[in-house]
Amino acid sequence: MTHEARCELTPLVRDVLARLLESLELLGPRLFCLLVQLPPSFTYGEGVSRLPRLLEHLSTQVGGVRLAVEFRHPSWVEPQNLEGANEASTTHGASWVVVDEPLLPPIHVGGSPLVYVRLHRRGSPTWYDYLYSDGELAEWAGRVRGFAEDPGTGEVIVVFSNHPHVYAPRNAQRFMELLGIPRRGPPVLPRRVG
Repeated sequence: MTHEARCELTPLVRDVLARLLESLELLGPRLFCLLVQLPPSFTYGEGVSRLPRLLEHLSTQVGGVRLAVEFRHPSWVEPQNLEGANEASTTHGASWVVVDEPLLPPIHVGGSPLVYVRLHRRGSPTWYDYLYSDGELAEWAGRVRGFAEDPGTGEVIVVFSNHPHVYAPRNAQRFMELLGIPRRGPPVLPRRVG
């Protein structure tokens, strides 16, 4: 839908979306948010008119489920495009995803009661295989506290990228400890997969 079809609502995309959304109905109230992750090659010029149409379609189909947009091409956050990117994402109630990744700055734009934070990695050469240091997590804990204290914020969600070495659960567990959030469930044990 976002990567191959590049946000074009073709008949095939509409069919795939209908089947996806039907399968998500099983989650019921557990479905917190739908992430619309744009491909790294999807520029502002290509997407500024397509993205609102996709979000409008999704918002009419998901019935109250929140939407969040993760921009991945630097053109979306260029100063001359920032207002248009924000309008394209928030017009239909979607939240702007605040990212921690090497190619984009961690920009938070208001306009949505949901703050969605996605932590991929820092300057490491390995994109999706990153164990955050306590210092890096403490920096983000401060930012997240700031988001949560903003009167316009209703909820904050923090998501770590999860790939082969299972760093996401370890990062999340340590992040929760730094924020003073009690852990639920069994401890996360490091295990190498593959």
